[in-house]
Amino acid sequence: MSDRPYSRLYHELAEEYTEVYDSPLLADYMRLLVAADQSYPVRARWTGLTTKRGLQRLESCGLVEVDGTRYSVKGMEKERATRAERARRAAYARHGPSSARSSASGSASSSASGSANADTPSLPRRDETRRDEQSKGGEQGGEQGESAIDAYYRLTTKPPSRTVIAWLDRLIAEHDEREVVRVMADEWRRDPNPADFLGRVQTRLASLASKAARQADDQRRRSAIDDQRELEKRLAAMSPEERARTEQRAAELRDSIGALVRGMP
Repeated sequence: MSDRPYSRLYHELAEEYTEVYDSPLLADYMRLLVAADQSYPVRARWTGLTTKRGLQRLESCGLVEVDGTRYSVKGMEKERATRAERARRAAYARHGPSSARSSASGSASSSASGSANADTPSLPRRDETRRDEQSKGGEQGGEQGESAIDAYYRLTTKPPSRTVIAWLDRLIAEHDEREVVRVMADEWRRDPNPADFLGRVQTRLASLASKAARQADDQRRRSAIDDQRELEKRLAAMSPEERARTEQRAAELRDSIGALVRGMP
């Protein structure tokens, strides 16, 4: 699973938020965490992922911050910023100006690469892959887990400038890095022109993200409507006591559907 998209659940959750970890709220939190990670930096919609009551309980303990039909997860911005900064420092240590100089500056590059990973010893070091192995991939695709910085170097055969590194950092922070690398390779095959390369990559990624968000909203809306219809069918066959318990759940679903429809463009 390490080479596939994932969202981190830290061990501290079990100690600091026992009321969530030891209850059904953990499932709600995980669904919210995954959706927030996928839509970052745009706030995700909570409708269809948890009940309003469950959301309020997660908000009251500080794990999520709610703004209408959207929300953010505590610590996610810091987590994503740390990922981007670690990738930027490792890539610059490898492809920056110092790495193209003499063996003395090569030594400095190794030192910089080590310091870039010193604060995260359990994570794989991207600078351990040999550059000559990457070049063998050519334009047909790089190695599995290749960083966006390495992909740029492989495709253009040019060490990325500070401006390029900053641009790629923004793309990595806004999208999954594997998706960034995939779109880079696709756009380079379409037109190997470095002048507008990153601009085309950015436009394509934004279009794909917008399409995915619309599809996710449609899926959640259809799921909520199906749930409501199923509950209404069951109500007709229930006793008065069972009906009273279920009507509360049906009301929460109607509120969720209304909020989702109002928030759609």
